[in-house]
Amino acid sequence: MMPSVMLPLICFGVALLMAVLMLVAAAVVALTEIIGHAWIATLIVAVLLLVVAWLIYLLWVRERIDYIDKRLETIYDVASAARDGYQVVRSVALRLLDIVLRKV
Repeated sequence: MMPSVMLPLICFGVALLMAVLMLVAAAVVALTEIIGHAWIATLIVAVLLLVVAWLIYLLWVRERIDYIDKRLETIYDVASAARDGYQVVRSVALRLLDIVLRKV
């Protein structure tokens, strides 16, 4: 029996998520001790995470989304051409069938 490929990836993802959450919580606690206000520390960490997420989107994700969008457009064009070709072949076949059936 082949081992599952997804289970290790899911476990890795869950462990990574837990580590990130613990890192964020530790950053908030450490910043709270320095500043003295938990809500200000939470806002600072949240803003830093938003800036990181925005930079990741600009530098990495946007290119991938554009690539996927172009690929989907190509797939749509090919599917449309296949549908149009099918309709032409179908109409020609129906005409030929109609001609053959009229002569019989």
